[in-house]
Amino acid sequence: MIKSINAVLISSRDVKRLVEFYRDKVGIPLKVADHGGGMHAEAELGETHFAIFPGGGAPLERGPIMFSLHVDNIDAEYQAMSKRGVKFDGPPADRGFGGVIASFRDPDGNGVCLMCWQSERKK
Repeated sequence: MIKSINAVLISSRDVKRLVEFYRDKVGIPLKVADHGGGMHAEAELGETHFAIFPGGGAPLERGPIMFSLHVDNIDAEYQAMSKRGVKFDGPPADRGFGGVIASFRDPDGNGVCLMCWQSERKK
């Protein structure tokens, strides 16, 4: 069962410009971080993690928007969605920040992740 959308992740070729927009114009209190795969800016908004990270080159390796679905049992959801035809980038894996992630793209190329915390992973 999907519990919530727990993260909004935006990649940008110009992180500084996007951070200034969301921080200064929208009012999201973004702070620079460098865990879990490199320098990015992030904020906790209620129970939702909001982050802007570098992405670029031509074309973008990922769509500009990614979101993460917090699930009860990532391994069961991975299996069920795979059977329904979702093409994952790989099996659920620990990404080094305490979270277990299995990612895929929607038909428009936007990134979607299933996520649970390592401490709540069921085997």
